[in-house]
Amino acid sequence: MKIIDLIKGEFIKNFKIKKIIIVLIILLLSIVGKNYIDELKITNDNKAILEQSVSYFKNQLDFYKSHPDTNQIKKEWYLFSNQKNYEMYNKLLKSEKYNDLSTQSWQHELSRRIVKIDTLVFWIEKYKADKNVDISWINEDYEFTLMYQTYLEKLSNMSNEELSQEQDRMLKTKSDFENLLKDNKYYKYIEYILNNNIDDAIWIYDIFELETKYYEVIIDNKVEEESYLVKNINQLRTLGVFNYENKRANDLRDSILKKDREILKYSIDKVKKQDISYGAISVGAESIYISTKSCVNGILDLSIVIMILVVLLDGNIVSKEHNKGTEKLLLTTSNKRWKILLSKFLYLILETYIIWFVALILLLLFAGLKYGFNDLITPKILYQNGKIIEVNYIIYIIKQIFYCSIPVLAFISIVFMISTITLNSGLTNGLCMIFAIISPFMWHFIYNYHLSLLSFLPFPYFMFSSVITVTEDYLGSVDVSYASEVYGIIISLVTFVTCYIISNIVFIKRDVKN
Repeated sequence: MKIIDLIKGEFIKNFKIKKIIIVLIILLLSIVGKNYIDELKITNDNKAILEQSVSYFKNQLDFYKSHPDTNQIKKEWYLFSNQKNYEMYNKLLKSEKYNDLSTQSWQHELSRRIVKIDTLVFWIEKYKADKNVDISWINEDYEFTLMYQTYLEKLSNMSNEELSQEQDRMLKTKSDFENLLKDNKYYKYIEYILNNNIDDAIWIYDIFELETKYYEVIIDNKVEEESYLVKNINQLRTLGVFNYENKRANDLRDSILKKDREILKYSIDKVKKQDISYGAISVGAESIYISTKSCVNGILDLSIVIMILVVLLDGNIVSKEHNKGTEKLLLTTSNKRWKILLSKFLYLILETYIIWFVALILLLLFAGLKYGFNDLITPKILYQNGKIIEVNYIIYIIKQIFYCSIPVLAFISIVFMISTITLNSGLTNGLCMIFAIISPFMWHFIYNYHLSLLSFLPFPYFMFSSVITVTEDYLGSVDVSYASEVYGIIISLVTFVTCYIISNIVFIKRDVKN
């Protein structure tokens, strides 16, 4: 009997409607659950943050009202500044848009700058009334930055006329800021900051860290802060990384950083979305966005779900023949034993790919319905060999699945070997479920507990998406172990071949009477 006929027989025997329904339900739940977790990572509980701020400044106010401080200016300052902050956060909290006003939003930043101006005007008025204001206590106060202290020293050297001019300038800037908040247009905010010389005292920190041309793109396209273009710019501005002692880890980190910077620059210039991973790169959650592609990229992370499904469905593909009493009949047929075993092994591999590609189709539909199908027909942006290239996204993600499947095939071979040797379905399923579940945590163990020997085993590489997207734990593991992408592929292939050879030897030599 030909191998292909034996494989067909395995499909007829194992691939039942009930199994298909279970697989579809588990895949759908996994897809929805992963998307929910991804969205949760970039969602700020703005109401809670604002409520905490209101409560904090209210408590500060109550404290200083009853605080018997001998320095009257100091007490006035704290009452004034805490009152202004309390009013500002309370106003944001009562706003209908507070859910959109994260602590990183430009509206929040501008509101804080307005309060800053009010506090500076407070000191201008004090210096106009008395040139010898006692500010000796501010050196011990964390609220007074060096920049603030420098500004107060500048005020102490001004004449009353100069102080009045400074006050007028501050109030003019405050009025401008308030008008920008009323207009509520992000590009107008950027345009104002670019066209006006805002001094150190009320400096806007969230721009001017990149070349002006990147912000001019915002103005030219009249985009809002929620736009992916703005988020691309903010990601480029905030890219950061951890430092490692190991040169290999630092070199890998630097190559990722260079790649991401070039992709972001290209995405900004061409006004396109990107879907790069930020596993090993630190980027503020408020700057990350989910696109159709970034959602579909999660198909690689679903490898753990695929492995668990294969174990649950057919991890006992050999041992169940023994448990059902059909093994003797199977081994006494005219089919050679190696063909019987190979057909079962190939069936498991084909089943793995079928489940994975069904998951991909479901994820494409889910992501398209939620984030739009148009993004799927746009190219994938890659940085290779020192230049940006665009490739077909669907072909790219299919290639990535096959690449990530190499360690998964090693897992399948281990499952198959245990099933062949033990002939115990419960033991096979139990052991393999443990291997599947702990694999995502292996890089964490290697990194945080310096268990470098684990990098010689195939288990950490089962979740290969952690390797090719260079997650933080994997990059840390490179710092303390011999882990590498190429090394993982070699270990997986060796495991795959070795486990199958052992399975084949055991199966061929098995005594039929047992």
